[in-house]
Amino acid sequence: MPAANAKLATKMAGLVAFLSLAGCGCWPLRPASTARVKEGNQYCTVVHTPRPWSILPLDAFVAHGLYRNVSSGDGFLFTIDDPSVTTPGEHPDPERYWISSTHRGQIRTATNAEWVGSDEIGHLIGSAQLAKLEGPEPPEYVEQDSRTLTINGHLLAKSGDIWRSRFLAPGNRYIALSSFNGWWDAGRAARDGPFFIDVYEAAHGKRLALIRGSWCDFTPDGVLNELRWISDRDLVFPYGSEKRDIVVCHFD
Repeated sequence: MPAANAKLATKMAGLVAFLSLAGCGCWPLRPASTARVKEGNQYCTVVHTPRPWSILPLDAFVAHGLYRNVSSGDGFLFTIDDPSVTTPGEHPDPERYWISSTHRGQIRTATNAEWVGSDEIGHLIGSAQLAKLEGPEPPEYVEQDSRTLTINGHLLAKSGDIWRSRFLAPGNRYIALSSFNGWWDAGRAARDGPFFIDVYEAAHGKRLALIRGSWCDFTPDGVLNELRWISDRDLVFPYGSEKRDIVVCHFD
């Protein structure tokens, strides 16, 4: 009977953990994330791809966004890679989309000619030395990171408790800060919780946008790794279990 009691206790503990996640709006059936523009709706909007990807949804979550320039300069091309494909032609190519950067929310299927005639956008970043944190390094286990960031004499506050990243756009005019709540322990983190993306105008320290989201049954790193600048004023952030949603920000 002691063994049976131990098994029952294990099952009950698992049920309590599952219900605690569900009570926070997190159903740990597959990795997932959400995001919402809390401030800066004049700059940022959420775009939804019109149909599911042809690759498996789970693969879509761990896939990375791929971006290409368009010659007109009024938008960009977007798709995702398929990490499960090791042999070309093994699976159908994922869908490819044109997304407007100036007319909020506009999305359509990209033509093959547009895709072939475009150049891939690499990871763009401004001067990293300008975005150094000040203050003592936190311990390996941390729930509150008290380090600060000052640019051009302006203190730029993060919305979350723990720093994740901060990087300037090319030209150093804008900077995106990402942070999260929960805990961090030498590379490990809570499996669910809220994250935050603050975007500032660097010269005057004015916050232009705030994006708030949450991750479930994954890590904040896995979600926030998709945040990136694709120009000196365009920020993108695909998210969700199938990565069919993407926050698109265009700053004037």
